[in-house]
Amino acid sequence: MNRARASWLAFGLFSLILLGSIAGISLALLRAEQARAKAQQQAALEENVRLALWRMDSALAPLVAQEDARSPRDYLTSDVASPLIYMHFEMDKSGGLSSPRQAAAKRDRLRELQARLDRQVVEQQLEPMPPGQPVKMASVQLPKQPVKVASVQLSGQQILNQQQVLNRQEYQARNRATQQVVQMANMYNPSRPSKTKGPKKIKGPKIKDLVPDETGSMRALWSGGELLLLRRARLQGLPRIQGCWLDWSRLRRDLLDEVKDLLPRAELVPRRGEANPEQQRTLVALPLDLLPGALLPQNASAWSPAFLTLLLAWLGVLGALVATAILLHGILALSERRAAFVSAVTHELRTPLTTFRLYAEMLAEGMVQEPEQLRHYHRTLLAEAERLDHLVHNVLGYARLEQSRDGVRREDLVLGDLVQRIRPRLEHRLEQVGMRLLLEPESSGAIWRSPLRSDPEAIERILFNLVDNAAKYASAAEDKDVRLWAGLSPDGRTLMIDCLDAGPGLGQVSKTNLFRPFTRSAEQAAGKAPGVGLGLALSRRLARRLGGDLTHEPGKDRGTSFRLSLPSGSQTS
Repeated sequence: MNRARASWLAFGLFSLILLGSIAGISLALLRAEQARAKAQQQAALEENVRLALWRMDSALAPLVAQEDARSPRDYLTSDVASPLIYMHFEMDKSGGLSSPRQAAAKRDRLRELQARLDRQVVEQQLEPMPPGQPVKMASVQLPKQPVKVASVQLSGQQILNQQQVLNRQEYQARNRATQQVVQMANMYNPSRPSKTKGPKKIKGPKIKDLVPDETGSMRALWSGGELLLLRRARLQGLPRIQGCWLDWSRLRRDLLDEVKDLLPRAELVPRRGEANPEQQRTLVALPLDLLPGALLPQNASAWSPAFLTLLLAWLGVLGALVATAILLHGILALSERRAAFVSAVTHELRTPLTTFRLYAEMLAEGMVQEPEQLRHYHRTLLAEAERLDHLVHNVLGYARLEQSRDGVRREDLVLGDLVQRIRPRLEHRLEQVGMRLLLEPESSGAIWRSPLRSDPEAIERILFNLVDNAAKYASAAEDKDVRLWAGLSPDGRTLMIDCLDAGPGLGQVSKTNLFRPFTRSAEQAAGKAPGVGLGLALSRRLARRLGGDLTHEPGKDRGTSFRLSLPSGSQTS
């Protein structure tokens, strides 16, 4: 018992360590999988942000280029070509606004803008234009397209780092692309005078035509909560600030509609200060920052490869632990049964051997002289010898059945002839305890003439074990009869032989252990009914080897009934 307790304690400790280790590994893997999934989702979001920024800058570049390409002389005389522009205006040195073509129609808006603009703030935000230096044109290159990166298996941090580098490069590419669109518009706009040929020669001397007009680069900025496109200009040598007032609410709505399929929850907010490419969500054409929001939730499957792998691993580990527990239980149970069997067999052998030794010494020394006493001693020695022979035959027979070495030797039989052949041995065993054997119906009945094809030695061993059990347990009953009843099943396919006694019955004996071998302890073997608990187990295995079965038949208040079922002669081959 101590060894079994120690074995189960060791198994439990090992199981806890194993399950704890696997639980820790599973938790780490699930966290890593969640982090990777989150990084991939973030990378997908950044990819959509990247494409959305390209779309927005591509849509804004023509507007900025068109306004930058306007000639400083006709800036206020040209019509507003875009619904995104409220009006064009000029700011003089004192901060006053003028818009001759639109002043009559939008005088109130001009006064509203006048109240919001601060010339000092505007002067600080616009880049100064060097005196007398025209704006140099950069060489024109085709705009670069978004760079595609091959999908590879990377860690979450590597994916984010790669996305940051990619977006920084694309910000620079979008900046170059927007500048090139503006430069192309300036180059091919015939209404804008060239800034590289100097003053034009005309017939009449006009001082205002001797000084070339100059403009700086158009820049978008926020002032007073309004979005403006402004640039420095020099007309007839006088500095001015020219610009247009953009319809921010409509511009915001149109830009968000452009990227609604990519970022349905996106938002545009004014950018304060200089652009920071590291933020990765900054527009080039206008001072705006893109807030992408969250992507629409997708129906992600919970059966990810990592989850399936962990599930299979857990099932395997739990299955292995259950199998190990069952195996350990079987080993410990077998060990206990083996120890009980050894104890029972030892005690079962000690009693007849002691009797043999004692009686043999008395006979050898001539202590017994009377003939009747000699016959008693001889009968006692014979009974103990039969007891030992029965024990050895049962143990060896069960061992052969366990190793499948005891083959079935079938032959044609008649049930009554078989019973009559073994009847003397059965009656002799019952006579030893003062009991007798009865056949029901009478031995002359037709049922006893039933044909049978089976192994006579196996049937004899089964019937003897049943009668031996009746002699052990029912010898103290008032009814000393042991009945063998024979009959056929209703379909005539099965021949049934019942062994009935009037003993105390099974009582508290467990039906589960009734046909299990080696279940009797040494204390039980030393009781009133000696034995090692092997007879019923051996008999059932023999019956099933013959194609039948051995069962306990309940239904009586007292006594015990076992039924041996065998295929009838017409059903065997």
